[in-house]
Amino acid sequence: MALLPAYLADRLGRLLGLTFAIVIPKRRAVAFDNICKSLPFMVAHPLWKGQQATAKTITRDMFANLGRP
Repeated sequence: MALLPAYLADRLGRLLGLTFAIVIPKRRAVAFDNICKSLPFMVAHPLWKGQQATAKTITRDMFANLGRP
């Protein structure tokens, strides 16, 4: 990854993270369940900025971010 241009490393890392979500369904289910349980508390926080965020989109974005350099 260090030899690739930054934009390409970022895209490949995102793809790698999303692949983890597919390949490891148990981890995806655990992450989704944890986010579902905590989402009401996060939304109630005064600094919350994810008005349209759902547990599904947060889980997907979390896995995409895991692969990023």
